[in-house]
Amino acid sequence: MKEKHGVNIEFRLPILRKLQELAKFSKPILIVRERELTRGGEYVELAFLLLEGTDTSKIVFLWNNKVDISSMVKELLDACNFNFRP
Repeated sequence: MKEKHGVNIEFRLPILRKLQELAKFSKPILIVRERELTRGGEYVELAFLLLEGTDTSKIVFLWNNKVDISSMVKELLDACNFNFRP
């Protein structure tokens, strides 16, 4: 990070702060929901990025069309004008 972006990190960042920093430098941001077996962390990451005001044109939310997406996630995506497709 220091060599490439001029950012000096001398301590371990909390996970949400790390996600914020990664979102600043990443193009695109891929969030994948492949299986029902996970605990849904990708939903938390997606919600956090959307509510933080991350440019939605940078975010790609991919999911297996055999996995149901909750109505709350759909409403959040809709409220943030996020264009999503399976």
